[in-house]
Amino acid sequence: HSFPTRRSSDLSRIADMREQKYYEQGGRCFVCHQAVRFAMFQLAHIIPQRRWCVDRWGEDVIHNSENIRETCCLECNAKVQMNPNSIEADQFAKQIKEGQL
Repeated sequence: HSFPTRRSSDLSRIADMREQKYYEQGGRCFVCHQAVRFAMFQLAHIIPQRRWCVDRWGEDVIHNSENIRETCCLECNAKVQMNPNSIEADQFAKQIKEGQL
């Protein structure tokens, strides 16, 4: 099998986002507020990064820093997610697109 590889520019963008979110949130989980070591935290998407969500709203919304939060574990990561079929998700995506957040 051939697996898609990430370009170095993508890896650099992800590393920058991780650092930004870590310091923005004071090294604490967005959900439970527990302190998280930099190497251990996860980036959680509010509107999930499923392929159909990317197709619907675009990478600029899905990978926007306003759509991403720092979490400590999979349980907290799941609590960040918004139902992508909801009116709230449409409104949130619109706010991101229009730079209102």
